[in-house]
Amino acid sequence: MEFIDKLKSKINNLDFIMVTGSTVFCAGMSFLYSVLAKRYIGTLDYGIYSTCLLLQTYLNYVQFGVYNAYNRDMPRLMGGQEIEESRRLKETTLTFMWLVYAGAGILAAAVLFIMRATGSFEQFVLALNGHDAAILAEAGVTDKYFIGFILVLFVVILENTASFSLSTSKIYGRFNYSAFANVLKTLIAFPVALIGAIHWGYYGLYLMPLSSAVLMIILYYRDGVKGIRLKIDRAILKNSIVTGIPLMIDSLIWTIMQSVDKFVILIFMTTEDLGLYTVPLLGFTTMVLVPQTISNVFYIKISNEYGAHHDLSRMMRLCNKYTRINSLCTSAVAVVCFYALPILVQLVMPMYVEGTFPAQVLLIGVAIYGSAMLYSNIFSVMKWNMDLVINSVILCVCNIIFSSGMVLIFGREIQNVALGTSISYAAYSLLMLIKLSRRTDMKTKDFLTASWIPILMVIVPAVLLYYILPNIYIAFAITLVILAAEAVYVYKTLIAGTNEDI
Repeated sequence: MEFIDKLKSKINNLDFIMVTGSTVFCAGMSFLYSVLAKRYIGTLDYGIYSTCLLLQTYLNYVQFGVYNAYNRDMPRLMGGQEIEESRRLKETTLTFMWLVYAGAGILAAAVLFIMRATGSFEQFVLALNGHDAAILAEAGVTDKYFIGFILVLFVVILENTASFSLSTSKIYGRFNYSAFANVLKTLIAFPVALIGAIHWGYYGLYLMPLSSAVLMIILYYRDGVKGIRLKIDRAILKNSIVTGIPLMIDSLIWTIMQSVDKFVILIFMTTEDLGLYTVPLLGFTTMVLVPQTISNVFYIKISNEYGAHHDLSRMMRLCNKYTRINSLCTSAVAVVCFYALPILVQLVMPMYVEGTFPAQVLLIGVAIYGSAMLYSNIFSVMKWNMDLVINSVILCVCNIIFSSGMVLIFGREIQNVALGTSISYAAYSLLMLIKLSRRTDMKTKDFLTASWIPILMVIVPAVLLYYILPNIYIAFAITLVILAAEAVYVYKTLIAGTNEDI
């Protein structure tokens, strides 16, 4: 019995590693699904699907910050053993979410049916496709948009219920279970969605979000939905809206920023171009996962460091060391993606070959941004909340200016959108480092030395070799040698040469 108790204790102490591992695994499976689905789904259909999902993205915010407030307040109430108050907050939040999402869904459906009946929906579809009437001549294109938007209304309420249940499970401390459930959900949803995409084409794409949401609701039913009474406490709801809206606005700004490039394509180009742009977005998702995961791990370490010593300079020095490690790992992922993505696209999804170069362009900007990602966490640790909002607004504005500007200057091509987005991420990263240097006693060049310089020392030769040498395998081999040399340098200077616990 003592052995079993010790084993359970050790497993519980590994909860963070298990959650991180499950996140990486699920992201990898999502990447694989996206690649394989593109083998069977054409660029126009994928563009329609991506357009319909934009409706879901913004409908998520009709909850007026109540869900954001729940994620902030529920852990505090549980930690304080305020059981009755936490129960009322849980019931109020989920009840309100169901009401507003159901209401928004009914209203959106009514608008869609009215547009379809009056013929304005067809004009809307034409506008999305550059007023190319030939698009409407293709079989079922208008129906695909219409049915896709309707399906998304169901996805919204199911996914938000699933997200609420997952958050509640983690708040209850069931991290290991959430890791197991996420992996199980992915293992079941992956083949179901892939079979759907193969046999039903465009409509099969919606099986992934629908099946994933349903599975999550089932797996987290005990923590999320079981025993919920449909009841709203007006005082709690009022407080949640007032205090949750600022949190929601910050999240909304990031959402706008992440969808700016999609809107630019829909405004200046066509839905089919948006379908091609899913290749750069696939590269972006893969590229940003590594620095995000590493930053999340080190975020806890620097938070603990500051909590123990309350010494900003000490924390910044430690952050610089962790950033160099992050830059090295990000460099490795960027190089592999830059060289492997064209081969992968050519072999597995040849219909999307035109999206390869834009993907490589976007990878470079995201890699530079990712190298400095840990520094953004300093603003959270120090509770510089207004700076966080301003930083998000700056990134959003930069993305709008650069993405639109590149298209207007160089032409209506998706590589110009990728270039603008790439520049905006790099510009945001630089502005953030400048602002951080003003807040601390460190210079901007110190931050750049830990973040930008290591990654540029790998990426610049990698890109030049890729286009100069006739054999990309030789170019890749040389790049790996450069990467290995940098890894040795990082090891000697930051790990072997310090007594601090990395």
